Amino acid sequence: MLTLEQILQPCYASLCERLASLAVLIVIEAIFEWLLFIYAVRVANLPLLRMESEPGVRVLRVVTLLCSGILVFNTIAPFVFLFSLRALDERYQSVDEKETCRHYAFVFRT
Repeated sequence: MLTLEQILQPCYASLCERLASLAVLIVIEAIFEWLLFIYAVRVANLPLLRMESEPGVRVLRVVTLLCSGILVFNTIAPFVFLFSLRALDERYQSVDEKETCRHYAFVFRT
């Protein structure tokens, strides 16, 4: 994506912005992997060096990832629904997030 964008519209500022956002996403992903690792070690009460080989750790990891996936899906589902409505029908161009989702909070507004 970065390479294609630079071929079509070369811009140094855009390249730096994309690379910085990619670096931020990598750091966030690494932090979440570290938190998952620490959570799995604490819940299963395992030593750090042999954590993956102990019984029940893989099931715990799958259940944890499933729960976090459900949480993420439930968080972004109203926005995906609203963006799909806006893209498919012109009547919903002026609809606000508060009108579509009753659980909308100002925290998510940028």
